[in-house]
Amino acid sequence: MAPLPLTLALPVQAASGAFFVAEQRQLFPQHGLVLQTQRYALGKQALAAVIEGRADMAVVADTPFVLAIAKGNQVAVVSTVFGSRKTAALLVRADRGMRTAADLRGRRIGTVFGTNAQYFLDKLLEHQGIAAHEVSIVDYAPAALLTAMRDGEVDAITTWQPELARLQQALGKKVAALFEQDLFVYRFLLVGKVEFIDSHQQEIQRLLAALADTQQYMLDQPLDARQTVAAAVGLPPELMSSFFEPVDYGLSLDQSLLLALDDQTRWARQRQIITNRAVPNYLDYLRPQPLQAVLPSAISIIR
Repeated sequence: MAPLPLTLALPVQAASGAFFVAEQRQLFPQHGLVLQTQRYALGKQALAAVIEGRADMAVVADTPFVLAIAKGNQVAVVSTVFGSRKTAALLVRADRGMRTAADLRGRRIGTVFGTNAQYFLDKLLEHQGIAAHEVSIVDYAPAALLTAMRDGEVDAITTWQPELARLQQALGKKVAALFEQDLFVYRFLLVGKVEFIDSHQQEIQRLLAALADTQQYMLDQPLDARQTVAAAVGLPPELMSSFFEPVDYGLSLDQSLLLALDDQTRWARQRQIITNRAVPNYLDYLRPQPLQAVLPSAISIIR
C-alpha cells in the first residue's frame, strides 16, 4: 500500500484528543497515510485554513461550520469525531455571589464570537429567560478571555476544555463551572472542501480507519490515552480525570448532528449573524461515503 499525503488543520483542544493519540501511536502511517498537521487555537481558524487552500481537511466545531456554509463555502462533513456534554461550560465568579445560570442577569459575560461558545451562551440565556439587553456580552480572543476571567474583568465566561480546567485550577473556589448538560453537546467535525473529499476518498478512508483504531485503543487503555491528550494540550493528566471520557471520541454521522446544524442556523439568523432566509438542507453538506466504507455502523442518518 503506497502511502498517501494529507494535510490536516487541527485545533489544540481536548476534543482533538483522538488525533493526538493516533499520532503518538503512529497509527496514521500504519494505515498508509503521511499526515501533516497544522496546529491552531480554534477550530474556526482550522476551517479557514481549508477554505483558503492551506490545508486539505480540518477539525472544527459545528457553529463555525454553519457560518461557513451561510457564506457560500462549499465544505462538507465526513464524520463527527467528538461529542460531549462535559466539555463546554459556563464558568461563573462564585466569589461574587453567582451560583446558577439565573444569576447572569445584569452581569458582564465573556465569550468568543463565531464559535459554539457564543451559541451555548445564547441558548443558556434563552433557557433562563434572560434577554440580551439584561446582560453585557463581550467578544474576546481565547487567550484574552482567560485573562479577563482571572483578572475579574468579567463575571462569567463560556469556554471549553482544557482552558476551563486551567481556570478552575488557578481560581479554585472563586469560580464554579455550570455544564448545563441538557442544553448543549460540544461536537467536533472532520470537514473539507466538497471537491477535495469527492476526489480523495482513499486518503480520507485511511484517516478514518486510523481514528477508528484509535478510539478502540482509548477505550482499552484510557489512562495512557488520557496522559497523551493531556501532554498534547499542556494540562496535568490529573486535571483531565473529571472530563476525559474515551467514548466521546467515536466516529459518527447521526440525526442529532443534522438537528444541531438546523438549530444553530436558526440561532444565527435570529442574532443576524447570517442573513440567509432559508435553512440549508444539511444532507447536501454531508459526505458519508468514506465513513460508510470504513465503519458503516457509525451512520444513522435518516434520508
